[in-house]
Amino acid sequence: LASILGDFATVKIRSSKQLFGGYSGSSYAVEVNTPAGADGKATRYVLKVSNGYTYDDAEFMCRTARHLSSVGYLECCLPIPKMKQKRNPCNPDDPYVYVSKRESNGIPAFLLNYVEGEQADKVMRDNPKLAPTVMRGIGGGLGRMHSASSGIDKAKANSLGLRWYETDGGCCDVEDQIQDKILDKIMADPDAKKHAFVAFYRRELADWPRMGNWASASHMVTPLRTTY
Repeated sequence: LASILGDFATVKIRSSKQLFGGYSGSSYAVEVNTPAGADGKATRYVLKVSNGYTYDDAEFMCRTARHLSSVGYLECCLPIPKMKQKRNPCNPDDPYVYVSKRESNGIPAFLLNYVEGEQADKVMRDNPKLAPTVMRGIGGGLGRMHSASSGIDKAKANSLGLRWYETDGGCCDVEDQIQDKILDKIMADPDAKKHAFVAFYRRELADWPRMGNWASASHMVTPLRTTY
């Protein structure tokens, strides 16, 4: 962890703890010493080792989150750029680099700001009555993310170092959904294909051409609105 952190800061790790609850990668809460004169307080970050992702995949995820923050969406963890970067002074859109290659097995890793909170699944397990409130909160957050980033076109996305969802595949399974690969998997399952969700999902897919007209960077992070 200390070696990876060296790409982002010159401070030392005071303590670290592995975090659980994510769907991919290994995340660690790291507390680092603040600069001299800061009353000896520690600052906490999240260091994420992205198991199963390529370096480019990890970079695109970080750049997408950074773009969302630049247009006012602050409900996700934000990436911390690496130190000592050479950027093009004539191109204000020249993207920062966020991913470290210092992990011992070459797995891409990056640093995020730490957000206080509790895992949604734990909240719902401990108090099932809160499940509707939690799910509405998740859906609302995704909706605000789409609204915050709407209007970006392919040229702007490319200038920011972002993948375009229709031609580059995005950072998730948007392209697979457009090509009905996800629907094919659902229909191949004898139980899943009978679920009421299928009719809703088909309607969402049928609406996709209209949704594509206002495509945004958020589509590079989340699937269609079915994630709600």
